[in-house]
Amino acid sequence: MAFSFQQLSGQNQPWRCVRNTNGIVVFSKKSPLTGIKIIKIETRVHTSLSALIALIKDAPGHKNWVFLNKSAKFLQHNGPFSWIYYAQSDAPWPVTDRDLVVQGQMQQDSITHVVQIYAHTISHFIPAKTGYVRIPYSVSQWTLTPEDAGYIHVEFKVEINLGGNIPKWLMNLTASRGPYESILALKKQLEKDKYKNAYLNYINEP
Repeated sequence: MAFSFQQLSGQNQPWRCVRNTNGIVVFSKKSPLTGIKIIKIETRVHTSLSALIALIKDAPGHKNWVFLNKSAKFLQHNGPFSWIYYAQSDAPWPVTDRDLVVQGQMQQDSITHVVQIYAHTISHFIPAKTGYVRIPYSVSQWTLTPEDAGYIHVEFKVEINLGGNIPKWLMNLTASRGPYESILALKKQLEKDKYKNAYLNYINEP
């Protein structure tokens, strides 16, 4: 999965730090394929792997922390490690609302306990919805690395083309802001009991 993301993201180009606030560090670089920013976010949270994964996989709850999300649901599950996901975004005027279909896969290293979640668009899995522009391309990757004293190092990478007639400068502005706002809200959501006390029997905690 990591190889697939690197092939898409121009791994030989250096990252540039563009923000470092609230314990969240944001890096960016330009995709050689699309000219759109690829964003990488890093932070640390005092939580369990189960809590983080329960939050990430709680599709109806995404409206509480995913930037501009107004609804989300799973279309298909192939066990706990593979799924197809659909989301709708409430874009600011005058931009038309977007929707997204992605296939997600998760794996965990049996020795290090590191969890990776990789997702990419499968735009034609379901027909386009009236009133929405289907996002034609996105690729993302979570890397959740256990550290000492109950901390998890969280790394999130994303590259997305919003489709439609949006200029690249506006896409890049959204690319920079959206992931930061999402991770900031994710950290607050982790304080809720439903996530904080989550236990997933298919995840091996360190």
